[in-house]
Amino acid sequence: MTQAVTFTLADETYGVSIAQLQEIVAWVAPVRIPHAPSWIEGLIDLRGTLVPLIDLRKRFDLPPSEALPSRCVIVAHISGEVIGLLVDAVKEVAYLQTMDQVPAAAKTARSAFVSGVARIREGTPLILLIDLDRLLNADEVRSLQSV
Repeated sequence: MTQAVTFTLADETYGVSIAQLQEIVAWVAPVRIPHAPSWIEGLIDLRGTLVPLIDLRKRFDLPPSEALPSRCVIVAHISGEVIGLLVDAVKEVAYLQTMDQVPAAAKTARSAFVSGVARIREGTPLILLIDLDRLLNADEVRSLQSV
C-alpha cells in the first residue's frame, strides 16, 4: 500500500506519494517572473525561502480556472529542489489499495509523469498517480534552479 495525498484539477483526482511532499500551504499570490514558461506562476515566499510555483493545470494542458477558494499549494521535493504545485483542492491523505500501470496504448510523451492509476478502495473512482521526479525534464529543472 502506498500513502498518497490526493488532489483535484479540473474535476479529476490525482495522487502523489506522501514521501515526496514537504507540506501543504494556503495559496498566496506569487511574484511573476518575466519570460518564464507559462506553467510557472512565479515565486512564493515560504518562511524566507523562495519557492518556484508551478500551475499544474497549465502544466497538464488543462483549461484554466477561476480563482477557487479551495486552491492551495503542495510543497514537494522534485529532483532535489523544493517546488510549489498549485492545485484546485487537496482532498485527503489516503492509503491506495489497488495500483495498476497505465496501459501502453494510453501513454504519450506528454503524460510520462503519470506513473499509474489507483483506487482508495474497490468501487471508488480512479486516481491518476503522478511521479513528481518525471514532472520536469532535466532542462526544466535547470531553468528553475536559475530562477
